[in-house]
Amino acid sequence: MQQLASLQQSDNDTFKTVAQNIADDLTAEAEAETDPQRQQMLTELAAKFSEAAASGEMPDLRPPDSAGNAMYGPPPGDDSGGLLGELESLFESNLASVTASTSSDSSSSSTSSYV
Repeated sequence: MQQLASLQQSDNDTFKTVAQNIADDLTAEAEAETDPQRQQMLTELAAKFSEAAASGEMPDLRPPDSAGNAMYGPPPGDDSGGLLGELESLFESNLASVTASTSSDSSSSSTSSYV
């Protein structure tokens, strides 16, 4: 989330792209989810990311904090990070793919201008 906040400040257009990609991925995950509670939470997060993509603003995009509900953390003995770990991986992969394509686009366009 820290990287996403930094991106929002430094490159708002890329932030919007990453936020929309995350929203799309969360929507797909929600559609495949069989647990209704988790499905609702993923759908709500997808809506927040869609709103962030449209506005360029980064509201609180974290899952809601549910006291006494371990749904967001890993089960006992599991080091996977639970849902928050999954979300962090989703953020990182979307950020990496967008920044890689942006770097690739800018280097190929600068090369073609010399030809």
